[in-house]
Formats: sequence, structure tokens, C-alpha cells
Amino acid sequence: ELLWSASKYYNHIEPTIADKPLERISKALKTPEGAITPWDDYNAKTDVWDLISSEFSLVKTLGNGDRIIIRNGATDSEKSGTIYADTNNLYLFTTGTQYPNEQKMTAYEVFCIQNNLDPRNEGAIRLRELSYGTPLERVKTNTKPRAKMTLEEAIAIAQGVIRPTEEEPEFPKFLYTDSAIDEILVKASDINGYPIDFLRGNLLATLSAIIGNGYQVKVKNGWVVKGNLFMMMVGGQGSMKSPSARFINGEVKKSNQGFKNTHTIAKTKWDAEQAQLKAQATKSGNMYEPSGDKPKSNQFIMGSPTGEARRSRLASNQLGQIEMYDEVKTLFTSANQYRQGSDIEDLLSYWDGEGASAERNDETLSVDPVSPFLSIVGSIQPKPLKELKNKGTDNGLFERFLYVAPETDFKDEDEREMSEDMLEQYNRTMKGFVDMFKLRTYAYEQDTNALLPTILTLSPEASKLSMDYRNHLTSIERKYNNEYIAPIPKLNTYFAKIMNTVHVANQCLGGSRSAPDNMPTVIGVETVEIAKRLIEYFF
Repeated sequence: ELLWSASKYYNHIEPTIADKPLERISKALKTPEGAITPWDDYNAKTDVWDLISSEFSLVKTLGNGDRIIIRNGATDSEKSGTIYADTNNLYLFTTGTQYPNEQKMTAYEVFCIQNNLDPRNEGAIRLRELSYGTPLERVKTNTKPRAKMTLEEAIAIAQGVIRPTEEEPEFPKFLYTDSAIDEILVKASDINGYPIDFLRGNLLATLSAIIGNGYQVKVKNGWVVKGNLFMMMVGGQGSMKSPSARFINGEVKKSNQGFKNTHTIAKTKWDAEQAQLKAQATKSGNMYEPSGDKPKSNQFIMGSPTGEARRSRLASNQLGQIEMYDEVKTLFTSANQYRQGSDIEDLLSYWDGEGASAERNDETLSVDPVSPFLSIVGSIQPKPLKELKNKGTDNGLFERFLYVAPETDFKDEDEREMSEDMLEQYNRTMKGFVDMFKLRTYAYEQDTNALLPTILTLSPEASKLSMDYRNHLTSIERKYNNEYIAPIPKLNTYFAKIMNTVHVANQCLGGSRSAPDNMPTVIGVETVEIAKRLIEYFF
């Protein structure tokens, strides 16, 4: 540690401070174009020196106006930092203060640190209360949808902060080969008041689990990705989260219940046969031999399973599973309840599509998933979401979720009704899609019993477009480093996951039972473009 400190000291390079917008501040309270934000107003009116003069002493002022300062009581150095004249930014070398070292700070950031406020929302709200920035009631809002939201705004959504006054882009349409289903969703939004973001978001998550392990995307040699998604629907009370989910998944849940009933009947019959065979074997002195394989369940929906129940289901059914939560906070509060640390670690592995091995009494459980596929979708209100964020999630589970948060200007339902034919068409299409993949026969590897998926590849044009966009996402990850709340480091993987679901859904939704066997396995540019728009919505 001493050598490392010495190395950094002698390799010190005086930084060049660029006068660029504050990246760590959420734009959730940003006023429309032409107005002054509270942090910009505060930075323009406040000298950083006035904020820190009780903690530091002025050493000298340079010819260019930069002020050299030293921490009060410091005896081991000639200076502790600099206040730059051109930007009014504070830059400290010392580590012995409440402020971060080797990082530029504006007056606003210093204000937030001194008052223990989150600069991405709480600090801006406080400044509003202190009359900084253009008053919102004086601003004419622009109601035209924008091309995309900024990263800061998406982070604010993840924190449960209020939305900007201007409208946000809605969740992108991702079904392009057969628009009938999306037209039904638009009707449901228009007539029943269900936010289109919640409808499309729930549908994307559900389709990913229905497709399941059957198809995977090869991004590059050695990099194959499953299409499972972890998603949260974020909205306050009365935002129609639950009604939207019920509309999307009503028929899907009926299909799942049908699979459960069929399995229960088959297993009851099988158990009775085995009991009879065991009795006959015992009576004749012979060894009991099962009559055929134990019936397997095609169920693919779970509610709020324990870690062991989740593990068992994923081990017995590789076709693809989804957990649906009315309140997804339950997932975080119940995890590790019975196995300290293990449930979270398992969920991280399942997100990656990897199996997890549990140890108990030094014996490996026989129900370890070989090739798990798990999607998760659920609703959460802004306040509980912010509480989860503030608790800290060093394990990384929270950061693996995508957030769907529609604008706060929700539609009211009206006296119109959706036609019975339209509802029947939607339910029939969803049931057909479920049967298409859950009743399909798959091949399994002989040694490991792992399901053998169909591998999707990218056309040369799609591969180039995909690579360019992944490099763009990587540059964002490097830029924001540890300042993200949304799953910035996971967006490259999510990009591939979404391509998987979008491609298969567009090729098979509404098709015949044989559609998966006949569909093209090469992903084209159109799918990549849709995946790009979805990723941009999420961050």
C-alpha cells in the first residue's frame, strides 16, 4: 500500500478541468429548454470558497485567478487543493475531508455533501424550495415527444423521482411482422387506460419466458446469450400496473394452470401405478422397476417461490420459467430468508443463464439446475424502489433489473368497450404461442441432460450494426463508471437478450404450431434496430 501511494504521488499529473454539464445530477427536475435549472442557478450565484472557507485556508491566488487552498490543521503538505477560476470548481488532493479527492466538484455538489443530500434528486428539490432556478409555473412546457430520454432521466426513474414536465417517449413497439397484437395493446391503452409502457413491457418479459431455452443468440464465437429478462414496472398507486399485467397474462396464466392440472392428474395416476408395482414386487420377492419415466410438468409460471422451490422447478423443467410478482419488492425481502446469501447468488447465476450448485451437509443436492432459464417481472411503487436503492445492493441483483416507467399523465378509461372478437383474438394468439413452445419436443444432451437450443446468428450487416452499438454502450459504461443506478454494465448483454425475444416473437407469434421449426435462424438489421430502441428506452 505504501509503494502504491508513493507511486501515485510521484506520478501525479495536474488535471485539466473541463467545464461540462454535471453528469451525476438527474434531469428529473430539469425544466424545459430555455429555463434555468436549480443547480445551474446555484452554481452561477455561489462561490465555492464561501461554502468551504470554515474548513480550509487560502494559501495564495495565482495569476490566472486559481486559488490554492489548504485544509485547516494540515501539516504534511503545502496545499490540499485548488479552486479553478474559470469554472468555480473545487478539486482536492487530500483525503482527510468529507469531500471526495481527485474529483472536480461544483458548488452544487459541495452543497449536497454538506447537507447530506443526494445530488440526483434531493439536492435539486431543496434548491427549488430555496427559490433557485426558473419557477416551474412560469415555464411553458413542450408536449412533443422526444426522440429518447437521457441517462440521468432514466436513473431518476429508477430512483422513483417525479418525471419531467415534458412528455417522455413511450415503450417502443417491437412486433413488426404481424402488428395485430400491438394494435390490440394500443386499443387496450386507449379504451381501458392501461399505460402502453406497462402493456408492452409485460408482454416482452412474458414472451421471453415462453420462448425460454429453445433459442439462444450467438453474439460472437464463444459468446452465446439466453433471452431471459428481469423487469420492474414502476408506478405509484392508481397507475394501472396490476390491471395491465392481468390483461397481458390472463390467458397465459390459464394455460399454465392447465399444464398444472394435467401434470397433477398424470402424476397421481403414475404414483398409483408405482405403488401397485411395488406391492407386487414385494409380494413376489422381485425388485421393483418403475413403469416408464415420472411425468414432467410444463408449468412455467411461479409466484413467490422459496430458493429451494425455484431451484427444484428450474432443475425439473428447462423449457423456461418466469416469476410474476404483484410487488417485486417481495423478491428482495424474502431472498436469503432461509439460506444466507445463497438465494441472491443463485439469482445472479440464473440471470447469466448458468446453473447453481447448493451444498448442504457436505452433500450436493440432486436438484441442481443444469441449464436454467428464469425471467422475472413485477410491479413496484417509487418509494419502495428508492428504499431498495438506498439500502445498497452490492450483490448486483438490483442492478440487473430493467425499469418500465410511463409518463405520469395517465389516460382515463371511457365508456367504450373493447370488442369481444379483439379480446378473443389476443387470447387465442397467446395460447397458441404458449403451446407452440411449451408442448414442443426438444433434444437433450446425453451426458448432462441439458436442453439443446437452436442457435440464432446475426447477418453480416446486423453483426456490424450490433458491434457498433455494443461499443457505444461500453463507452457509456466507462463514462459513468460507478455512478449508475440502471443496469448500465449489463446493457450489452441485455441488448443480445432482447434481440433473441424480438426475433423469435416476430417470426412465430400468430403463426402455426410448426412455425419454430420453419423460422429463419439469422437475425437481420430490423431486429437489431428494434433492440437498440428498446435499450435506449431502458437507459
